[in-house]
Amino acid sequence: MKKLRIAMLFSSDPSAAGGVQEHIYHLSNELRKRGHIVDIFGPKPKPSQLDSYTSIGMSVEVPIINGNIANILLLDPKIDIDKILIDNKYDIIHAHEPYVPFAFWSIVNKLKTPCVTTFHTAWDDSSIINFINGVIPFFRDAFSKYVGGAIFVSKITQTRWKSLCDSSVKQRVLYNSVDTNTFIPKNKRTDALIQLLFVARLVHRKGLFQLLEAVKMLKEEGVKFSLTIIGDGKEKNKMLDYIKSYKLSTHIQYLGEIKGKKRAQYYKRADIFCAPYRDEAGSITILEAISAGLPIVGFSNELFKEALKDYPNKKLLVKQNNVQQLAKAIEFLIKNENEIDRIKEWCLEKKKEFSWETIAQKTESLYYELVESYERNNI
Repeated sequence: MKKLRIAMLFSSDPSAAGGVQEHIYHLSNELRKRGHIVDIFGPKPKPSQLDSYTSIGMSVEVPIINGNIANILLLDPKIDIDKILIDNKYDIIHAHEPYVPFAFWSIVNKLKTPCVTTFHTAWDDSSIINFINGVIPFFRDAFSKYVGGAIFVSKITQTRWKSLCDSSVKQRVLYNSVDTNTFIPKNKRTDALIQLLFVARLVHRKGLFQLLEAVKMLKEEGVKFSLTIIGDGKEKNKMLDYIKSYKLSTHIQYLGEIKGKKRAQYYKRADIFCAPYRDEAGSITILEAISAGLPIVGFSNELFKEALKDYPNKKLLVKQNNVQQLAKAIEFLIKNENEIDRIKEWCLEKKKEFSWETIAQKTESLYYELVESYERNNI
């Protein structure tokens, strides 16, 4: 089959760490390995890790009431993105994060090109933003008129957004993956203290302050541990003040934002991964933790019920916002190193399921379906 010219669009800050950015990086690289041309369009600045990248505007962060952040791309009026996409004669337009106003919606009705979208956001059944569930179907006709395919990074993501799609839209659930050759387990434990690791954007829905409360309890009880925090975000200063106020600096190391493969060394040093997340769609950090052989302690959100349905100790995934249960789950693992080793064995089997190569192959297959369907309907 012919090799495709693919245009990818997204709205997240390309200079920041994030699941969307990781997804686009790996997917575009794998598609290029398969012989396709992939051009990427998004906000300034140009990120060094993305090839064939064109900045077409700036990303603006808009807070959401569940503690998440939406990224809206404001187009640069000096750049004629319509002309760029039309002149390059792309075979497929692939828009990531299509649920917020950005470049895709300003041009999609002008393009004579098949379009596919990937949804990267979801929320729990108990989330404060569930009120929008009834609103989404009102946009079905506008969405389905121009979009031929919809990719969801998990089943819970599909549940949240499938009402945008009429019967003509081809739907696929394609999970995120991770570079399992980079995120690898350590051979043996060498640190005197059990090492805890938290990796996420420092925003409310990632549960950082519930984790800080839990480790404060553990410190007060005399439990020995060390916590490393990796990430950046609007709650950074509040976090640093909390650590100072409760004299936690002897137990906590904050390293700031670390992107991509550079994070792998910290997973390899860790013993336990802390994930008190909420409203997750397809967390790549969880896959990184599994690939590194780390047991996961966190809140039982809808994604974890799906992605960790065969997790060997579900008591480590506690009721949301229950800080005492979170602290007890962490303490249990700290005091039961045999359980850490048992879950590590499960992780090493589970990681065999992760493959960006497979995700790229399935994405490519959907591309060809859409291109062929478009050509048949426009002869």
